[in-house]
Amino acid sequence: MHGLLHHPDLSFLIGRDLDGICFERNQLHFQFHAPLSNLKGTGICVRSKIIHHAKHGVVEWDCSKPLIGSCSLLLLLRTTVVRVGMPDGNLKLEFSNEEIVTILYSNANTESYRIWDGDTIIVV
Repeated sequence: MHGLLHHPDLSFLIGRDLDGICFERNQLHFQFHAPLSNLKGTGICVRSKIIHHAKHGVVEWDCSKPLIGSCSLLLLLRTTVVRVGMPDGNLKLEFSNEEIVTILYSNANTESYRIWDGDTIIVV
C-alpha cells in the first residue's frame, strides 16, 4: 500500500527505546527495543524527509543530503517514544527528551516510510 488509507494503531511504539539508527543508501532506519520473542524486531525505514525538533533548533534532513545533517538524530538514542501520531500521513514521534521527529509523507507513488513490529508491516 502506498499512501495512508486508514489510521493504523501505532501504540506498540509507545514506551519503546530507540536502540539504533542505521544509514543506508537512500534510506534511514530507526531500530527500537523489542522483546526477544519478536525475532523481526520493531523499526521504521525512512525514504523521505525528516524534521527533527531538537532542543537546539529545527533540523530538516533527507537521504539525498550529506550525512552530517542527520547528526542531531543521534541525540535520540536511548530515549523513549512517549507519543505517536499520523497527522496528514506524516508520522510524528515524540520522545522522552521532549524532542519530536516528523517523518514526512512525500506522495502516493513512492514509499515514504515503512513501520514494522514483528510480522506487522505498515507501508506509507
